[in-house]
Amino acid sequence: MNDPEAWVAAERMLASYNLALEAQIAERTQALRQSEATQAIILNAIPDLLVRYSGDGICLSLMNSGEVFLLAPAEELVGKHLFEFLPSPMAEERLHFIRQALATGTMQIHEYQFEQAGVCRYEESRIVPSGENEVLIIVRDTTEQKQAENALKESRALYQSLTEVLPHCLYRTDVEGRLIFANPAFLKTLDRPIEDCLGKTAYDFYPPSLADKYTADNERVTTTGATLRTVEAHKTPAGQEEIYVQVIKSPVYGADRQITGVQGVFWDITDLKRTQDELNTQKQFLQQVIDNMPSATFVKDCQGRLIAVNQASASMHGKQPEEMIGKVETEFNPNVTPADLEHLFTLNQQVISQRITLQEELTITNVFGETRWYQTIVSPFVSPSGEVQGIIGNCIDITERKSVEADLQAANLKLERLATFDSLTKVANRRRFDDYLQQEWQRMAREGQPLSLILLDVDYFKIYNDFFGHQQGDVCLFKVAQALCRAVKRTADLVARYGGEEFTVILPNTRRAGAIVVAEAIQSEIASLQVPHPNSAVSPYVTASMGIASTMPSSDGSCDELLAAADAALYQAKRRGRDRYWVRIL
Repeated sequence: MNDPEAWVAAERMLASYNLALEAQIAERTQALRQSEATQAIILNAIPDLLVRYSGDGICLSLMNSGEVFLLAPAEELVGKHLFEFLPSPMAEERLHFIRQALATGTMQIHEYQFEQAGVCRYEESRIVPSGENEVLIIVRDTTEQKQAENALKESRALYQSLTEVLPHCLYRTDVEGRLIFANPAFLKTLDRPIEDCLGKTAYDFYPPSLADKYTADNERVTTTGATLRTVEAHKTPAGQEEIYVQVIKSPVYGADRQITGVQGVFWDITDLKRTQDELNTQKQFLQQVIDNMPSATFVKDCQGRLIAVNQASASMHGKQPEEMIGKVETEFNPNVTPADLEHLFTLNQQVISQRITLQEELTITNVFGETRWYQTIVSPFVSPSGEVQGIIGNCIDITERKSVEADLQAANLKLERLATFDSLTKVANRRRFDDYLQQEWQRMAREGQPLSLILLDVDYFKIYNDFFGHQQGDVCLFKVAQALCRAVKRTADLVARYGGEEFTVILPNTRRAGAIVVAEAIQSEIASLQVPHPNSAVSPYVTASMGIASTMPSSDGSCDELLAAADAALYQAKRRGRDRYWVRIL
C-alpha cells in the first residue's frame, strides 16, 4: 500500500481494535477476579473444612479455613502426608477411605473422635473423588451433635430407671385414649402385667362412670393443651376408707408440635391432705386471733414478701389481707417508694442476720394518700428447727402522740427563741450573745482560727431619746439593728443587742482586716438610714462608734479578754470624736 492515507486509516483501525481488545480483556479479568472473590467469600462462609488430597494421602491444598479443630496449624498441612500430623490409627482409616473413594468412584463417610486440650471431639469426613488420583475431603465438627445424642441416650436411660423406681403412678395414652406406657407402680394399681394393658382404654380397667370421667379429662387436655391438676377422692377396694389422690395430666407433643397424647401421674396424698386440713384449721384459729389484735401484725419471708397479715395491717395500707400476701409493699401500695422499700428491707435483713429485735418510728402513706406515724417492732421469725425464715412485725399507730410531740417541740423552740431573742430589735439578746461568744471562742481555739468582736454604741442616744421620746428611740434602735444585719453577711456571724443602745457583732474565723471591712459596711448602712439627730455633736444624722478587737483564741484563755479589749477600743473611738471605729489587738 503506497497510499499514505490508506496507511493512516489502517493504523487507526488497528489502534481501535487494540483498545477494544484491551477493554474486553480487562473486563474479563475483572469478571474473573470478581468470580474468584465471590467464590472465596462463599467458601469462607462454609463452616465445613474443604481439603484436597492426592490418592496417596498428601494434602494438596486447603480451600477454606472452616470451623473445625485442626491437629496442626493450617499453613503446615499443605504438602504433608496424613501420617505426619494425624495419629496413626486415624491416618490409616483416612487413607483407606481415600483409596476406597477412588476405587469405587463414590463418596465415603469417615467418622472419628480425638482429644484436643483434654476435650473429646467428634468429626465427620465426607471423601469425594474430584479428579484423577485426587479427592475432596469435607470435614465437619459433629461434637455438639454427638454430645446431644449421648445426652439423649443418658436422659432416656435415666427416665427409664426413674419411672421404674418411682412410687408415683405414671402412664401415657395416645389421642384415642389407648395406653402406650405404664410404670410398675401404675400396673400395680391395675394388678395386671404390661402386655395385658397396652392398647387398651380406661373402659377396660374402670367402671363406666369413672372411665367416662377419665376419658373426659384426657379429651380436655388434648383439646385445650392445658395441664390438668386435681385432687380426687376414692374409696379403698374394701370401701371402708376414703383416700385422696393427687392427679396431674399434661399434653404430650410430637416433633411437629402437635398433641399426640396425654401423660398422667398420680399418687396417694391422704396423709398430706389430713395434715393440710389440720394445718388449715390451726391457721384459721391463728388468723382469728391475729385479726382481733388492735395493732398491725405481719410476717415476711427473707425476701421481704408478706406471708401473713392481720386486718389492722391491711387497713394500715388501705387494702384487704388477701391483696397483700406474697407481695412487697410497692406491689400493692403506690405511695410506698422504692427508697422506702429499700429501707424496710435493710432493717429486716439486719434483724435476720443478727437475730435481734429492732424498734423504729416511721411513716406510712396508704393508697388513699393519708400518712400516719407508726412505732414498728421487728423480730426474727424462727422455725421450730431454729432457722430464721423471715421477720415478725408489729406496728402501733402513734400519729396522735407524734402530733403532740411536734406541738411540744414547736412550743419549746418558740420559748427558746424568746429566751434568746430581743423583741425590740429582732436580733439576738445578751444571753444568746454570751453563749455564742463562749461557743465560738472554744471552736476557734480547737481549729486554730482567729476570732473578732465589734462592740457598737449609738452616738448621743440619750440626747436622741430626750428630744424625740422613747417610742421614737425604740424605732431608731430597730433601724440600727437591721442595718447591722444587712452589713453582716455570713450565717456564722452573730448580731446581738448588748444592752441599751449598745450592739455587738461576733465574727468567727475573721482577722482584723476582715473585721474592719465589716465595720465600714456597718458605717455605710447606718449612714444610708439618714435618721435625723439634730442635737448630735458629730452629725445631723444618727451615727455610731465601734470598738474592734481581734485575737487567736486559746484553750487556756478567756473570751472575757476579747470583750474587754473591744470595750476599750470603743472607749477610744468615743474619746477621739465618735462616728468612727478603733481597733485593738490582743
